[in-house]
Amino acid sequence: MEDENRQGIKGRICIDACILIGLTKNEDEAEQLLAKNADSEIFISSVTAYEMLLRETKHEIEDFLSRIRQLPFGEREAKTASTINMLLRKKGAPIQVQDLFIAATAIANNCTLATFNRKNFEEMDGLNLLEF
Repeated sequence: MEDENRQGIKGRICIDACILIGLTKNEDEAEQLLAKNADSEIFISSVTAYEMLLRETKHEIEDFLSRIRQLPFGEREAKTASTINMLLRKKGAPIQVQDLFIAATAIANNCTLATFNRKNFEEMDGLNLLEF
């Protein structure tokens, strides 16, 4: 498993806004993450697209977003988010709504989530986080 994490995983990866921001800034860590996982399908959630479109560089972001497949936030994702939210409330571990929706999208679509903000997502059962 450790070798798999170092080499990247094959499968479906949903990338968080912090990774996208790194890519738009040509940051090595973000670019290496994608290179190591070149055999994987790469997605973003529609919620991540929303977060990115709030940025001041909206015109540059729109072009970048047009090249990445987006996973919508629909009924299946909403049900997943509701379940996660109830479990986190019982644990006393609140979470931002955007992060909840991004995690639910990843889970509902059988994706591993790639994020530099692991602490925001570590309490969520059923969510696979990409090791890098």
